[in-house]
Amino acid sequence: MDRKIDVLIAEHQKDIRRGLRALLCFSSFIGQIWEATNGESAIKLINQLQPDLVIMSVKLPWIEGLSVTSWIRRNFPEMKIIILTMYPNYEKEALTAGADLFLVKGEEDYPLQDEILALFHDKSTGKNH
Repeated sequence: MDRKIDVLIAEHQKDIRRGLRALLCFSSFIGQIWEATNGESAIKLINQLQPDLVIMSVKLPWIEGLSVTSWIRRNFPEMKIIILTMYPNYEKEALTAGADLFLVKGEEDYPLQDEILALFHDKSTGKNH
């Protein structure tokens, strides 16, 4: 990877935000990591910081994650979005809203770092983001 990936974690559960931050900060390809606790703050931070990747919960306070996902896709079409949720029945809605990837919290051993790298690697040309 030529440059580091800046990430916004949009998650209302403090323990999950901390766990994701801890996991990502040990990845050599991750740059800045920011956190939002609700949909409104996620939108403000996305506008201000323009991260490369947003890891988003479905159930965010004030503005739900799928609404934020649709907003991102309209305003920042190149930004990558991973929905990370406890609710597997939202997959179709998440992908329709524009999520690049849908992961369920608690599923066995989803390799988040591998999934992130795959999102930023163009398999057709072999070029990185």
